[in-house]
Amino acid sequence: LWSNPLNWNNGIPNVSTAKVTLKDSLILDKDVSIAQIKIPNDGKDVAVTTSNNSKLTLTGSAVTQPVQNNAKDKNLTFDLSVDLISSDIETIQISGGGTASINFGQNSQLSLAGPTKFVGKLNRSFTLNGKLIGSGAFQVGDDTNITFGPSSDNLGYAGEFKYLGANAQIIANTTDDGTFISNGILITPG
Repeated sequence: LWSNPLNWNNGIPNVSTAKVTLKDSLILDKDVSIAQIKIPNDGKDVAVTTSNNSKLTLTGSAVTQPVQNNAKDKNLTFDLSVDLISSDIETIQISGGGTASINFGQNSQLSLAGPTKFVGKLNRSFTLNGKLIGSGAFQVGDDTNITFGPSSDNLGYAGEFKYLGANAQIIANTTDDGTFISNGILITPG
C-alpha cells in the first residue's frame, strides 16, 4: 500500500515536488500528488493500481518527464486515475531498451491539462485501454508507437492528436461500432 511507511526509504511521498522511483508494484489507497514517477533501469514490471478509486496527480514540478520507464524489457502499468496537471509541455518517456512499455489499463483515466509528448522509440510501446480526458495536446514523438485498445474511451477528450516526427504511429483498435475520437478533434502531422 502507498500509505505504508515501510514501503518507502524517505517517508510516504505526497508533496508536489516529490520524485518517486518504484521498485515494486503499489496500491494507491489515498489521493497522492507528486512531480514524477518512474522505474529504474534495473527495475522489474511495475503496476500502480487503486483499492478505493484514489487518484495519482502528477505536477511535473521541476521535471520534464513526469513519467519514465527506464527498465529494459519491463512494463510500467497504471490502472487508476492519473491527472497530469502541468500546463507546460511534459513528456511521458520510455528510455528502457528492448520492449519496454508504459500502459494505461482498463480502469485507468488519463487526464492531460497541457501538451504531453509520448516518446518511446524502436520496439518500445504505449498502450491505452482506459479513458483519455482533458484538453492538452496528445503529441506522438518520432518512431513512437501508441495503441488504443478495444476498451479505450476518448470521447471525453477535447485536445488534439499531433504527430511530432517521422514514423510516429497511432493504432486505434476501437471496438466494432465504437468511436475513436469525438467529431471535431484534430489529428495533425508534425
